Amino acid sequence: MHDPAPRDARPCPPWTSGPKPRVRSWPPGERPRLQVHLAGAWRWATVRQRQNWPDGQVAYVLDVPLPDPELGYPTERIGAYWWDADTMRLPGRPARPPASGWRLLPVVGQQYAILHRDDCHIPGGGLLSRGEAELALTEDSIRMCPQCRPERDLQ
Repeated sequence: MHDPAPRDARPCPPWTSGPKPRVRSWPPGERPRLQVHLAGAWRWATVRQRQNWPDGQVAYVLDVPLPDPELGYPTERIGAYWWDADTMRLPGRPARPPASGWRLLPVVGQQYAILHRDDCHIPGGGLLSRGEAELALTEDSIRMCPQCRPERDLQ
């Protein structure tokens, strides 16, 4: 399997109702950096915040220099983007290796479970073989983790 062509990071809409995300902010001078794929290219960005949403998704608020066609040079833009290992890179980390296993995590109080890669940062769940994970893809009661995207290693 080859890596898919890079795509741009997905914008995260602002919170409007329901449970608020947990937010970690970094003060100026202590903000980490990462690479994000935006406007068709990999760009260095400064992290202002990490938002942990109640549904398990993670978003980052970033300062990103993006091209400004009117000015003819990049300008800093602040935006929130959903974490995705295919559209964001931490410094010094290589591209994500293929999954070596999968985990199935039931969602308490719901009629579904979420399939994760074994290296997903969301803990818990029972281990599955590749065959069991491929079968899980066909089940209506199983959803894919939006963070680790296990279906990419199974297709």
